[in-house]
Amino acid sequence: MSDQEHLSIGTYVVILAAGLSQRLGFPKQLITCQGQSLLRRTIALALTIQPIEVLVVLPKLNCAWSKAVYQQVGGWTVRCIDNIVPERGIAHSIELAYGALQQIAMQPHTRILFLTVDQVALTALDLKQLTDGVRSHQVRVTHYDQERTQAGIPVNMPFEFLRDFSGQLHQDQGFRVLWKNHTQAWINEQGQRYEMDQVVLPHLAADIDTMEQFQLLQPKFQLQYDGLFTASEVNVD
Repeated sequence: MSDQEHLSIGTYVVILAAGLSQRLGFPKQLITCQGQSLLRRTIALALTIQPIEVLVVLPKLNCAWSKAVYQQVGGWTVRCIDNIVPERGIAHSIELAYGALQQIAMQPHTRILFLTVDQVALTALDLKQLTDGVRSHQVRVTHYDQERTQAGIPVNMPFEFLRDFSGQLHQDQGFRVLWKNHTQAWINEQGQRYEMDQVVLPHLAADIDTMEQFQLLQPKFQLQYDGLFTASEVNVD
């Protein structure tokens, strides 16, 4: 196969932003970083790679904080995907994104770049590293340490890989279940081999899941939260 046939044919960005932030106690989507909400900041970064489209999975709930999260995407040309049961975890958000992508005339090698909103050290240069020169059957995975023992999002994959392996995801584990079981490659039922391509970005290990993490990152990234919504308003029974 020629180099031209190996090249990717465009990228969709999926921002997984439907988390309930239960351990943190307030919606992380609404935290501001240097005056801009983490959700809006992530959309702005996604647009720097000139994707075909940005899809954002959001928590569709009948409460004030959910409505506030949706207001954050106002003014952006993005496609919102409603997650009405966000308590089912990140794997369900990925499933919803896959369903939305299926409705588009997707080519098997079209790239899907998955992001979250709470990696506050993410930069446009990181996204360039995650997308430049990727080949059709590569799955470009972020590693958080030089030893390459900790892998996670952002991850850049062909649509056909998502199609073949999304059924293996479970609740809050997301893609991690795939990284645990395979270190170099995946092979689907038809014998197609997908190679893991590793990008080491240690600074992306810094995310916000707990109050301790928020407080640790707060000074460096000028993080703020206005306290409008409390933990009781975030939790879902």
